Amino acid sequence: MDWEEVKRFAYAGQAFIPVNVENRGDSVKLFFRSGETKLLDVQSSLFLKRLLTFFGTSISINRHRYGELVGKKQLVPIVLSYGFTIIPFNVREPVGRQSRVGWFVSREIEQFPAKISPVHHDPSSFRTSDSCVSFPQVLH
Repeated sequence: MDWEEVKRFAYAGQAFIPVNVENRGDSVKLFFRSGETKLLDVQSSLFLKRLLTFFGTSISINRHRYGELVGKKQLVPIVLSYGFTIIPFNVREPVGRQSRVGWFVSREIEQFPAKISPVHHDPSSFRTSDSCVSFPQVLH
């Protein structure tokens, strides 16, 4: 993997996730605004490390700065520059010591198409008004 892919992701990336590729093993899949995807023959943790190096930061610095702010020690969002934050999500069940975490650019999340239609909830009550009135008396 060369630095061109890291640079391209920094300018037009939406997300990167770990994937298993047949005959290659653990790889990373990049998603771009144009709808294009690209598979790189490196683990997602290495791609993350190179992306952070490109921006002059590290995971430990971000954990220290923002961990207390969000109340977490692991899977802390990483601020790369003004308006460019990547957010971790568990995206798969790992095999062995593989990573389960994919990283999504926060400003791009709204651009992802919804795969699940919203569920309509019926707020109907199965209680009668008499049971609601008598309920406080049961507590005494």
